[in-house]
Amino acid sequence: MERVKKEVRAAVGRDENHQRTDNMKKRAIYQARSYDEFKNFVATAHLNPLGPDAINAPPKFAFNRCHNDATAARGESGDASARGAALTTASAGRERGSASASTIDTDWRRMRGDQEKLKYILGIPTSTFAAAMGARIDSQFLTDLLFVFLGRLEQQERPGDDDGGSTAKAIAEYVRVIGGMSSVRRLKGFFTSSEREKIARLLELCRAADGGGQGEEGSEASGLADL
Repeated sequence: MERVKKEVRAAVGRDENHQRTDNMKKRAIYQARSYDEFKNFVATAHLNPLGPDAINAPPKFAFNRCHNDATAARGESGDASARGAALTTASAGRERGSASASTIDTDWRRMRGDQEKLKYILGIPTSTFAAAMGARIDSQFLTDLLFVFLGRLEQQERPGDDDGGSTAKAIAEYVRVIGGMSSVRRLKGFFTSSEREKIARLLELCRAADGGGQGEEGSEASGLADL
């Protein structure tokens, strides 16, 4: 039985690796400027892309995995304080109208759960967000952000989850601004078909939140719908 399990795991691993390689080939054929660059793209298909601020991002795991409960409790308290400070900073951003891409990216990674992330990002004015991230947003951050928006809008469709539409309208405005950012169009080819379907669903819910209107407001699809 153990032998069968190992064979199944190995087969699944080979299939996943084949799928990743195949997806990377489809992306690289449009992005690579030479055959050597194409080969480098394919050779790194198994690696996760790093955003521009990934080096300065906080670690995702404890360096000392044998730390005691007291240390863990202190760490948890520190994380909570950092997240609280980030949320306060975002709220203050409404008055200041200032933020940097590295600050937004780092604070976003500190947030735990979609609720915290949504509260944080909606606390930043769209104009401030666009100015900070417009030229340097990366595909992983954008995917996470859009899926947090999608989860909230789908939740609002269920009875008892409606807040009068204020959150949905705020999300729709954010999506419209993101769609107009120059860096978004450059990410075409970095999304899977499944991710594109979710983005299309998000745009549909945003249009509904805006009352179904298109016109100039519908230009939010310009960048995102072309992914």
